[in-house]
Amino acid sequence: MEELRDYRFDNLKGFLIFCVVFGHFIELFDKEGTVYRFIYTFHMPVFIFVNGYFAKYDLKKIFCSLFFPFIIF
Repeated sequence: MEELRDYRFDNLKGFLIFCVVFGHFIELFDKEGTVYRFIYTFHMPVFIFVNGYFAKYDLKKIFCSLFFPFIIF
């Protein structure tokens, strides 16, 4: 069965990407940093949460990619 795409999450990710770009742009002009701080209080945590929501976890792959390099180095 084919999964249906939820475009609300795409729109949310697009908005968050816009917040990143706008935050970097406004950093040049906002001397007090109020708008900059407001944007940076929510956009990265929400972006990480949304992407983590759709992540596919394979415990064996995670274990192998983290444990063996840890032992070697």
